Amino acid sequence: MPVSVPCNFEKAWQGLCKKPTDNGWCSEHENRKCICCGTKAIKDCGETMGPFVCGVNLCGECVHSPSESTKLHIPKVQAQEIRAEQEREHERVVASRKDPKQRLNDQGMPMNTFEFLKGDKSGYEMVMVYSLDLSHGLMGYFPAVVHTEKRIIYATDLEVLRDVWKMLEPRKSKIAEIVGYYNKESGYAYLHPSEQYYRERAEPIRIFTREEFEKLKVQDPLPFEWAPGLFGDSRLSPESFAVMVQESVDSTMMGLRVR
Repeated sequence: MPVSVPCNFEKAWQGLCKKPTDNGWCSEHENRKCICCGTKAIKDCGETMGPFVCGVNLCGECVHSPSESTKLHIPKVQAQEIRAEQEREHERVVASRKDPKQRLNDQGMPMNTFEFLKGDKSGYEMVMVYSLDLSHGLMGYFPAVVHTEKRIIYATDLEVLRDVWKMLEPRKSKIAEIVGYYNKESGYAYLHPSEQYYRERAEPIRIFTREEFEKLKVQDPLPFEWAPGLFGDSRLSPESFAVMVQESVDSTMMGLRVR
């Protein structure tokens, strides 16, 4: 009589599968492949993404990346290197808090808003910076991005933002606004979050302009999209979407006049 062996596949936030098998892998999990390297998967990815669990299949040597600048899933060795660099960067950030000298990025600009505020602000004007964000009742930020670069669209011109909005998939969405320091010559701005924690992470952003909008329209029939990741149906009819866009822009412009 064959001995039953519980399935060894580790289900995210639930533990081992434990269905009876003859080889340690049930029919549901026996042929699963790692999404990262393609070898045999032994678990679900348990990384949380807002209110959701990632849940993709992984082997024992691949993990969810600790950095947004890499692929979503990477080898464990690479993740360890990233975490080590993140720890070193944290030490550099802590040391810079008491150092009046600005830390610069590869372009010779202050690395973030915190570093920017240490120095001379001449050439920069304080402006309102706008972006677009899907409306939802969940944790997470799902902004409008440039399709080819996945770059968040930040604009100081509400009319440009409105024209981008009209070319996006019709979904419940809104204008987000934050004060920033903008240098028209360089085209970059430093957003100014209220808390130091966020100022230390607010890297300089490139402002989206009318010129760039016109160029992208010619190059790509669908140049803009919503950042992926939001589940659920937030779609609108084209008519409702057009009304929402115009009312939101008019309301924001009215707010500017009142200020």
